[in-house]
Amino acid sequence: MTPRPTLTVFLSHSHSDTRVARRLVRRFTAHGIHVWIDERELKPGAILTSSIRDQIKDADQVIVIASKASAQSEWVARELQFAREQGKPIV
Repeated sequence: MTPRPTLTVFLSHSHSDTRVARRLVRRFTAHGIHVWIDERELKPGAILTSSIRDQIKDADQVIVIASKASAQSEWVARELQFAREQGKPIV
């Protein structure tokens, strides 16, 4: 039997929602889902926009933590716009 490929998600969130994001990462990971989250995956000195765009391109889905802070976040808006341009499902 061929192993099922791992689902990869890009987690878009405001840094104000980091505690919630960390909990989601733990839960998704426990179910075998690979989650890209900036604090864990972004390398120091990386070019921010190209690193994030690459991760969105590689993700199967983009999950956004919807909050007042994320609604006001310029970075979350950029991530979601790029995800839309790539035709990524957004949850």
